[in-house]
Amino acid sequence: MNNRVIKDPTFPMRHAQVTELKNTAKIAELAKDADVLITRNGETIAYLVNPEHYEVLISAWNELRVKES
Repeated sequence: MNNRVIKDPTFPMRHAQVTELKNTAKIAELAKDADVLITRNGETIAYLVNPEHYEVLISAWNELRVKES
């Protein structure tokens, strides 16, 4: 699996440390305005993505897949 993250400068993603995510109340607070929580191997990456930006995320993911093939 590739560890690269593509981020459009206009794509609002908030980062949360895993230590914060172990607190259920903190997760609920961070996620209240987001639809997706992405973590990688339980490590330091967790992003909250607002649903209106799915299209940007999917487009960036598809571009990465095309470049790698």
